[in-house]
Amino acid sequence: MTWDDITFLNKAKITIRGKITNTAIVLLGKEESEYLISPAIAKIKWILRGADNIERDYMIATCPFVLAIDRIYEKIRNLKYRYINPLHKTLFPEEISA
Repeated sequence: MTWDDITFLNKAKITIRGKITNTAIVLLGKEESEYLISPAIAKIKWILRGADNIERDYMIATCPFVLAIDRIYEKIRNLKYRYINPLHKTLFPEEISA
């Protein structure tokens, strides 16, 4: 509670001696601030492939990663569902395509 904003950001390693780090840009920066970490590239790519291994959908997310991971997570889904049928008395799951 006694720390000012600069001290807090330095202790959290978001800044070092009051200067913004690459980590801060990747996690918290605006999309247009990505050029500041050049030549590095800060992107997360999600691809949905069908049973025939052909791309059906994709998404490329960039800074801020704190928000990008939620957008990517919403896209993830299982194309096959596995469940254990209690009637078959086995530990091997059955697979059903979605």
